[in-house]
Amino acid sequence: MPKKIPKSTLTPLTEEQISELALGIFRNEIFTERHIAEGDMRMLTSIFMPLGFMEKKDVLAMQRKQRPGLLYAKMAECGPRAINGYPMFFSVSMCSEADAQKVWAEHKRLTEAAKPV
Repeated sequence: MPKKIPKSTLTPLTEEQISELALGIFRNEIFTERHIAEGDMRMLTSIFMPLGFMEKKDVLAMQRKQRPGLLYAKMAECGPRAINGYPMFFSVSMCSEADAQKVWAEHKRLTEAAKPV
């Protein structure tokens, strides 16, 4: 996968970065918080471990100022262990809510295009 997707940013992504991210999700090369079942969301900090090390004030500031719209990590970078069937990551990337909407719209387009006729 190309390294065009920034590691972690809430600054606007380019159209090319949005396409790369959507394609990576479509190919199962990128794991997102949407891959986690609703009942398992309590494990978010065990899956994306850096979130568990954030100070409470930083989490609250992030929620107030620029709430991330998408948390993700590359599957190639997952750790050697899993938790309840989920990969574990030593890093997490994020993008804004506006970019996340564009990513999921592109992902939907890819999914529709791949359906058999």
